[in-house]
Amino acid sequence: HVYPLKDGTVPYNSLGAFDNRDRLVLYPGTSQLFEATAPTIGGRSLSITADVNVPAKGAEGVLLSIGGRTNGLSLFVQKNQLWFAYNNGDEKVYASSTEVIKPGKN
Repeated sequence: HVYPLKDGTVPYNSLGAFDNRDRLVLYPGTSQLFEATAPTIGGRSLSITADVNVPAKGAEGVLLSIGGRTNGLSLFVQKNQLWFAYNNGDEKVYASSTEVIKPGKN
């Protein structure tokens, strides 16, 4: 018997660990969720909360990113501002905080 191989070019529907969930908590140390197993973000509203402790000298970088080849989102700190980027495959949307992120717990 030969089993069919999937190269990732044909979409498939399968139940994932995050299907039908209204809340998801990711803890420090979660390094990667692959696109096929990550929560579905398209076509729904969402809220992201991150507890961040910024060192006195400041910091920049990605806090969360989800997505793949065609769509996704990223929550990141750049130049002391919090940024959110979303790409739904057709358009890209960016939003930034109006307040500067200060050192300490945020």
